[in-house]
Amino acid sequence: LLADTLNSLAEKRLSPDKVRSDPVEMNKFKEDISAIFLSTIQTFDLRSGWIVFDSKNINGENVVSFSKDKNGTWKKEPEYDTTTLKPEENAWWVVPSEKGATNWSKEYFWEPWEMNIITYSKPFKAGGELLGVVGSEFV
Repeated sequence: LLADTLNSLAEKRLSPDKVRSDPVEMNKFKEDISAIFLSTIQTFDLRSGWIVFDSKNINGENVVSFSKDKNGTWKKEPEYDTTTLKPEENAWWVVPSEKGATNWSKEYFWEPWEMNIITYSKPFKAGGELLGVVGSEFV
């Protein structure tokens, strides 16, 4: 439900043609959506939530991601270019972005939280176009 809600929030506020052709517009979108993303993640009482844009469709490092650290402090995660992701290590990205399907990871140990988690991810679409991936982690 969190991924669906984040997807809906971003889709309603994003103009794909504007952000694709203008990095200033993309930065404005990320600034505008960040507070509502964080508030929504907190409302769902989860430890993370994010949207990662495909760098092949929207140039640059375009990520809106928040997580709660092991001390309970919220932080905005760094942005990165998705073309640097290794497919064999990133099914959370590959399955939604290349196959258009949702993905539940296998359980894995996440060092920053010092616990086992599972990642859920799904395609992010706006204007009928696949633009990235949205999801969350579960303890």
